[in-house]
Amino acid sequence: MKAHYLVWFLVVGWWVSVWGQGQDVMVGLERADSLHGPWVAVPIEAGMLHGGRVNAGRVTNDQGFYRLRGELVAAPTPSPSPSPSPTPAPVLPVFDGVTVPGGVQAAWFGSGWMNGFVITRHEVSGAKWAPVRAWAVANGYDIGAGSFAGDDFPVGGITWHDAVKWCNALSEWSGLSPAYEVDGAVYRSGVRDDVAMVGGTGWRLPSEREWEWAARGATLSGGFTYAGSNDAGAVAWYDQNAGSAQRVGTKVANELGLHDMSGNVAEWCFDLATVGMTPRRFRGGAYGTLGELSVRSTRRGEQPAAVVNIWMGLRLAKWN
Repeated sequence: MKAHYLVWFLVVGWWVSVWGQGQDVMVGLERADSLHGPWVAVPIEAGMLHGGRVNAGRVTNDQGFYRLRGELVAAPTPSPSPSPSPTPAPVLPVFDGVTVPGGVQAAWFGSGWMNGFVITRHEVSGAKWAPVRAWAVANGYDIGAGSFAGDDFPVGGITWHDAVKWCNALSEWSGLSPAYEVDGAVYRSGVRDDVAMVGGTGWRLPSEREWEWAARGATLSGGFTYAGSNDAGAVAWYDQNAGSAQRVGTKVANELGLHDMSGNVAEWCFDLATVGMTPRRFRGGAYGTLGELSVRSTRRGEQPAAVVNIWMGLRLAKWN
């Protein structure tokens, strides 16, 4: 009898092992007094599995007939790896534009009529720069990344070329006609000194005259030394009270409600510093410029258009 159930055990065990390849197999031993059953599960003391195959084992009672019962156990379905979250599409930012009235302007360049225009209340912040640049890069522009300490901080570290191409990208994305062209085409890439301002409905850099007219309050001017006050510390972040750029709009606004026209980051203007030369004008001074004189509304600055300076930023304008 013992030899009989051992042979049965080995043959059936080999069959279960082969049949269950690639899957988990749960195997048990059953005993009956006759081949017709009933079959009852019998505990196995040792030797059931060996080298990954079902093998003969030793049981407590060797009287009767024995057989193996095998069940395929479905392998657990692996949890699917979470799909990476899609990168959200950039959202077109909204700018708070202030209408600057026209009037007779008296400035360093003499008196003259100034047409009205729109200028943004704040310097361009990181939260507004980043999505426009992302859209621009995806649509054929080459624009430097710039730098900013957070969403509410002004962008800096941009060249004049970055600034005007960014303005064009914002205009295109907004469905407006871009202001800048090279060789009769929208200026999107490269470093060119022959950029032409062609009008249109889009955003652009202010001219020096526009910038100063707005900084001094236009027709609402109080005649202040700085943009909105005779106290530089009330309206400006500069080297005496800041070692880096600060959140936009945290100083007192000028007569038109414009913030940071004095200090924080300097602001590119469209104008050439000297006709036929590459330096471009900037205005307003910055946290990195020296002394109160540097943040006066009348103070002029210039810098090569292709040079990156950490405290160079921008403010937007457009025609009414």
